Amino acid sequence: MALVKTGELTEINLEDVAHLYNFFSDVLRWDRKEFEKYSKAKFPWCLNSDCIIDIHPKFILLPRFTYSYLPYCVTKLVKMGKLNIELMDKIEPKYFTTYDIYRFEPSEDLCDLIGGIEVELRLKRSREDEEKIELSSIYTGIIGYEVEESCKHKEICRGNFYLDFLNYKKWLTNIRDGIKTLSEVIGEDCSKHRDSGFYSQPNKVSRRIYNIELTFINFLNLAYVLYTEGFDKSIPEYILFEPITKMLRELGDTFEGVIASIRAFSLIMG
Repeated sequence: MALVKTGELTEINLEDVAHLYNFFSDVLRWDRKEFEKYSKAKFPWCLNSDCIIDIHPKFILLPRFTYSYLPYCVTKLVKMGKLNIELMDKIEPKYFTTYDIYRFEPSEDLCDLIGGIEVELRLKRSREDEEKIELSSIYTGIIGYEVEESCKHKEICRGNFYLDFLNYKKWLTNIRDGIKTLSEVIGEDCSKHRDSGFYSQPNKVSRRIYNIELTFINFLNLAYVLYTEGFDKSIPEYILFEPITKMLRELGDTFEGVIASIRAFSLIMG
């Protein structure tokens, strides 16, 4: 399989990362009793109100630039020319909001290194209100291969942009604080703030950059997948997303239009 670039995302701004999160933190929320009517009997990866939903989309949105270290598998794919993500230095808002849109499609290349893409959501009881179900983690992932020169042997590797919410409601404050922090360092070299390695202890600026990048990539992909219905709708959990998909389609004729509507709703929501 291969990732084929089909377009790019324009007309978004840095503040949209907060608007996207604010919007989805509201719509990805269910009453526990109503949710469990479906989950206990119909959803294969649910235990009462604890669910893991794995979506295999037809499209993926990937940032053209990053400030943070990429997962190992993604780094390998970038180095081999299969993905186009550039590590940036100077801190500028435009480098957070430039995304390419890729379609996942068959390839005749026996040595192709892309095996699949996925979006995984975990839903659990809210820490603030046990009668509510909400998102507790999300990741957008690329399934790749490591191959020998002959291509006869392949080993699967996964590159996941994993985002775990320590507190779902407080994450919005975290993101807004991150945007404020970035406004104070625009134009500076990220090398002043970048961690020394993937597992090193982050500083304030690098951590907030990382949080914003992770939030953007996950919620842009979730919004795009649901808006386009670009995934297998036969999954039993589709019933949870059907009203959200309908809502998104009513918000705009284009994905950029949907983002603009989400931005407006978020400003009203506060």
